[in-house]
Amino acid sequence: MALGVIPHVEDDCWFVESMDKFLEPGGRLLLQFRNSMFSMFTFNRLTREFIMEELLPEVPESIRQIVSADLDQRLAVDKPTKRTRPTGDGYDEILSKFHNPFELFEIVKSIGYKDFQCHWYIYHPACPMLAGRIDPKVYRQAQIDLGGDTSLRGMFLCSAGVIEPVKV
Repeated sequence: MALGVIPHVEDDCWFVESMDKFLEPGGRLLLQFRNSMFSMFTFNRLTREFIMEELLPEVPESIRQIVSADLDQRLAVDKPTKRTRPTGDGYDEILSKFHNPFELFEIVKSIGYKDFQCHWYIYHPACPMLAGRIDPKVYRQAQIDLGGDTSLRGMFLCSAGVIEPVKV
């Protein structure tokens, strides 16, 4: 079980291979991740980063510049504010990656796992920047109500997840 670890690891394959050494065939790996797909629902700086760095990295620079300028107009690129410290070790200054669950599935599959399950958590019933406009009790109840949803919606409405594959 690795909760809150993989976002801070440089080499995901190495990390999963290291975890694999502790499991016997039939064992289950629990790997928590920060969900990059959630960025498509935040409409902020993280959405911009996801589109530019994950979806359009090989697009010609002339197109990237147009898309970038358009996103700067459409999105709240000043949110969330970057968490920095004078010592240079604020949360946004240290390695803290988001992961695409499909990419994590491919990593663990290549190492010898099958029967993948994804458990979504931290549901957001509204874009995070709107949460302050919603009664906290109503918002929390909506989060709880969504928590039982096992559909694909979790991939976009949850800021975190746990993958659970079985070792072959």
